Amino acid sequence: MDTNGVTDKNDDENIEEKQQQQPVVDNVVSVEGGEVCGDNVNNEEGNENNLEERQNLNNNNNSSSTTQIPIISSPPQLNINNLSLSTTSKLRQEHRLKTRWTFWFLNSDRELPWLERLKKVCTIESAEAFWALYDNIRPPSAMQSGCDYNFFKEGIQPVWEVPDNKMGGRLIVQIDNKNKIEHLDALWLELLVALIGEQFGRDSEYICGAVCNMRGKGHKICLWTKDAEAEEANRRIGAILKDRFQDTTNCSIRVNYEEHNVSQHKSSSATQVRFVL
Repeated sequence: MDTNGVTDKNDDENIEEKQQQQPVVDNVVSVEGGEVCGDNVNNEEGNENNLEERQNLNNNNNSSSTTQIPIISSPPQLNINNLSLSTTSKLRQEHRLKTRWTFWFLNSDRELPWLERLKKVCTIESAEAFWALYDNIRPPSAMQSGCDYNFFKEGIQPVWEVPDNKMGGRLIVQIDNKNKIEHLDALWLELLVALIGEQFGRDSEYICGAVCNMRGKGHKICLWTKDAEAEEANRRIGAILKDRFQDTTNCSIRVNYEEHNVSQHKSSSATQVRFVL
């Protein structure tokens, strides 16, 4: 779980690694309850206030390494200074989601307990809030190894042991970190859009959330379901996931289903699956 006055190659690599995990936020974007709020920080006073707010946030959370979330400093598709609360409120009424979703970030600092690494970023309730969030965070491929993105129904924590998850399992798609890394971002977005659009039909009630794991040996995109015994529903969900992913990549996709209880107690690194699609 991170001396002289001379900067060498290793120093540069360390700086770059820290920036990946703890990026500086120049424009503060708040997405709470589906609202998008932006502050103009172009003047000196605004910058000082913004810095003070960030310092207070860090102090309140004990460790600065756990408070940073992967927000990019220059959103490519969102001009936050032109947004108003009345505008976003109107948009929210027109495109409100059926289900509210919460975005979580797990950083890679293994010196901290796992739950302290997990941070709730925001909860969204509209399509506009979703895109405001997505346009202001780094894609999964830009995350440091050991980090996770989690996108779960409001009220469900991305933890195996909580009541909503403990009897369930996950559909897993492995992403080769050498040959298929270019697919990672597209597949993650495809899954998020399918979730907020209720594209899994009547089986959406079985879905808890989605996880994107960045690991050195290979990355994973997982879709968690609440009942491992509801195999027919899990297979239907997996079939939809597989079809959408294959359409996105134009490649063959393998989907495994693994029970949380089995994953927690397996004695080796070998994958133990309930079924394969």
